[in-house]
Amino acid sequence: MTNYAVALAPVPCDSCRARRVKCDRRVPECDRCHRRRDGCNYRNKSVFSSDPANLISSDATPVKFGTLEETLFKVDGHLTHNDSSHKRIAVACTRCRDAKRKCNAMRPSCDQCSKKGLACEYVAYHSTRSKNSPRDASSEISEGTGSRFCSGSSDKDSVLSISFSPANSSGMLLSPVSATSLANPDLMPTIQECMMVYQYVSSDYLAVDMISFYLVDMDQFLRTFSFQPAGLRLAYCAIAAASLRRRDKQQYYDRAEKALFSDNAPIALSTVQALLAISKFGLLTGTELAPYFLQACELISLLQLDIDPDNLPHSSLLTESEKEERRCVFHVWFALYTQGKSVTPFALPPQTFDFNNVRPAKNKRMTALNMNFPQSSVAHICHASALLDVAGDIRAFWEAPPASVSGVLHCETIHALEQKLERTMKRMLETSVATNSASPFISLSSVQITRENVSNLFPHMSDLIIVNLYHNAAICMLFRPQIYLSQFLSLSSVHLQDNRDNNMTVILNAINKTMNAARNILDLSSWMYHHPLYKTLWIPKFYRDHCTVAFALFEACIVAWFLTCRTQHYWWWTTSNDSNGFGNECASSLLSMTLEDRAAIRAGVSDIVNTFGDLDQLFDRKDGVPNMISPLFRFSKAMLEEMKDVEDLLRCFSSSPSVDLQPQQVKRESDNGSSVDALVAEMDGLCVLESGNVLGQETWVFLNLLGVSVGKGHLEGQQLFWKAPNAQNWKTFWTLASMQ
Repeated sequence: MTNYAVALAPVPCDSCRARRVKCDRRVPECDRCHRRRDGCNYRNKSVFSSDPANLISSDATPVKFGTLEETLFKVDGHLTHNDSSHKRIAVACTRCRDAKRKCNAMRPSCDQCSKKGLACEYVAYHSTRSKNSPRDASSEISEGTGSRFCSGSSDKDSVLSISFSPANSSGMLLSPVSATSLANPDLMPTIQECMMVYQYVSSDYLAVDMISFYLVDMDQFLRTFSFQPAGLRLAYCAIAAASLRRRDKQQYYDRAEKALFSDNAPIALSTVQALLAISKFGLLTGTELAPYFLQACELISLLQLDIDPDNLPHSSLLTESEKEERRCVFHVWFALYTQGKSVTPFALPPQTFDFNNVRPAKNKRMTALNMNFPQSSVAHICHASALLDVAGDIRAFWEAPPASVSGVLHCETIHALEQKLERTMKRMLETSVATNSASPFISLSSVQITRENVSNLFPHMSDLIIVNLYHNAAICMLFRPQIYLSQFLSLSSVHLQDNRDNNMTVILNAINKTMNAARNILDLSSWMYHHPLYKTLWIPKFYRDHCTVAFALFEACIVAWFLTCRTQHYWWWTTSNDSNGFGNECASSLLSMTLEDRAAIRAGVSDIVNTFGDLDQLFDRKDGVPNMISPLFRFSKAMLEEMKDVEDLLRCFSSSPSVDLQPQQVKRESDNGSSVDALVAEMDGLCVLESGNVLGQETWVFLNLLGVSVGKGHLEGQQLFWKAPNAQNWKTFWTLASMQ
């Protein structure tokens, strides 16, 4: 039976010696220095006593895993028990001890012996430990589990390694570890950490992050907490500490970083799970942790997670639960990847595979509800990632303006992206298992979420709302440049004369689609804002766990603001003006925008602005740098003020039919910026690179304003421009379009 040992330094560390406190002399750092986060320095690191008394041994015996509490207390007692029968090692050399003088215990010779030129010898005195020591009684970790416990690996990690070889798996489980790694406190779990994670996942449904639910089996994770890899265990400790408002969350985050980026970090599925958990932890605080996610992207290919487990050469070595776990991890990674592709400014590795090659993960929350509530046999995170994938493609397509106005009105790519979006929604409808519903989107008025049924009903409701928000946001993104032409193209434009190439119809269809999609988002956000559990459920739970839905709300704000404040009056059908110059054949297809419609739309935008204000207070701010919600709150608030001014002026002139008030006059300012000194909003992005510096880059958003300004114009002397690399190019494009 192998006896693993931890070396002790012959002398206390410098910090404990200076403070005159007891030092346990552990290598590489003592317990006091670790807890104080001070540098632990020993005078003679290379000299260790070879006496067996200077080693902390751990004789392993097999253990039958019982309940969670019993096992954890056994492990914790094994890690924290102090052996009182072990005498202290002699510090002074033999000559100084015999002469009863002070010895600085320097190696190879102390100062007194060096001055006199005498040989300096050290002798370690110790007492042999009894056979029935309490330490032996509490040491019940077998050789295999002890190795896995200290090296940060597990059974599933060895099976899911790169080569899928049983030989490599067994070697990984039984490989010896160095004394330094055994003494590393980052690899040692405590009962306090386990109870903190247990409180995080069990005390309240509001605490559990939805992504964490899909990454690991939390019940199995808690039962085997002591044997989980250090990186994965500390990652969830960091998330639990942040969710429970613990002050030591940064300590767990630093320890997880140390375990994940060490040289001996295992290349295993647990490492990917930990990296993704930490990446999601960054999103909870409003920052993107690029190094963690980029490291996970590399491991996805190394571990062949982009291949369905049934198609792997060694698929017979995997159980069905392990296969499903691999699928869940891949789809969680792909969901975060599509989020990064849709909103973040840092460069992501190119997507070299089709995510459809991996079968969708099963819905873990399939339950038998007492009401006709639509559920899906596929995890909704798969549908959300598919919709975000389309949103990322739309963002990339509109990254630069086309060569001409025809490129906005007539483009095969727009049609292809619209078909891709329809196929994605069709696949989602096919997986719906609702008995009496043809669509998974049911009327919210028929669903009553109360404190009694919230734990069962809320996860399903949030999944449906997320898919609905992403789908409507993608529609707004796809056709937004086309509705911009409703401001910049005049009736005398060459592109609108005689309805050339059906350009009028294209713009009208874009207005219709985007307005309907925006109204759907406004209705959902208003329903959540006015819900009785808004402060206790939707803000601290829904918006925190799924923070990227804020970008869908902002997309609806842009469309609602532009159509009510910037679209020219002749695009709206009114009874007083028969066809607005378009001809009788186009009059029936024109949309209407009454004062009641404007009031309803503005009320929905107001609810979103209030939601952004609450989220801005929820997410952390670091050193005065705005979080990812701050720019959205500032711009949407300016949009709401402009919408209110337009509505007030229209109401003033509604009683005077002779006055032909145009929204262009209400806007009071063209976007060329020639009559006012525009104030550019210096919004700093929150892209944390490997150097740790915060760079002033584009703020996170699905699709920026594309060169269009927001503000009241010359009356206030202030306008807001979105800081983006392509903003000036789009602004020039709209200026040229207005001249044609």
